[in-house]
Amino acid sequence: MDSRTILRLLLVVAFLAFAPAAQAASVTPADHNFGDQPVGTVGPSQAYTVTPDAATTITGVTFSTDDFLVSSDTCGGSLVTSCEIKVRFVPQATGSVTATMTVKDAAGDVGTVNLTGNGTALPPQGPQGIQGIQGIQGEQGLKGDKGDKGDKGDKGDKGDTGAQGIQGELGPQGLKGDPGAPGAKGDPGAQGVTGQTGPAGPKGDKGNPCLSSDPACKGPRGLRGFKGDQGPPGRDAIIACKVAKTSKGQQKVICTVRFANAR
Repeated sequence: MDSRTILRLLLVVAFLAFAPAAQAASVTPADHNFGDQPVGTVGPSQAYTVTPDAATTITGVTFSTDDFLVSSDTCGGSLVTSCEIKVRFVPQATGSVTATMTVKDAAGDVGTVNLTGNGTALPPQGPQGIQGIQGIQGEQGLKGDKGDKGDKGDKGDKGDTGAQGIQGELGPQGLKGDPGAPGAKGDPGAQGVTGQTGPAGPKGDKGNPCLSSDPACKGPRGLRGFKGDQGPPGRDAIIACKVAKTSKGQQKVICTVRFANAR
């Protein structure tokens, strides 16, 4: 082995001998008694310092019971070499409570601490105090991870029928239709009543006597008389007939004529 190789080995050994020891991960204080606290109320906070063995991201803080909660912390969202977690005691029932708080990072557990407290009964309620002044609004917390998509909900019931809409405006008048086909020819009317025969005209003068066989003796034809005036209207007649038997067993028809209106 040459001198140069021996010198390198000596430098490595010296570096390892004098290098600082790696920092151990821890959560302090290692245990804490929160004392008496009425059931259902929130006690004062206790601060815990988290020191990982190297820069890391704190991924979670869990408790073995529901009697403790994290009120605030400076450990989430980025790489840390030291951060602080504040814990409060919220007893769920009366009696002694013992729990374990576990702090985790991406590599595993950073550390655990023991938590103790005593849940007591609530004191009698006193008179309501004066309302305090509203505190200053805190800073907005970090945005949480997006939750899983929920299941599709059931189909809702059919809604009620809506009110009838307003009647629309009257549309424009349509085009005039074609003329219809001519109607059928009506039946002929009833024939009127025939009037009575007028009176006869005056009798012509008697011609000269002569032999009827003599053409020269035959006188000229007389003039046609004037047409007489129309006679009065006729009367309606009601004719009632009946069939009767004679003494010889023959049938005969007997009709009675009665005028419905007198002149």
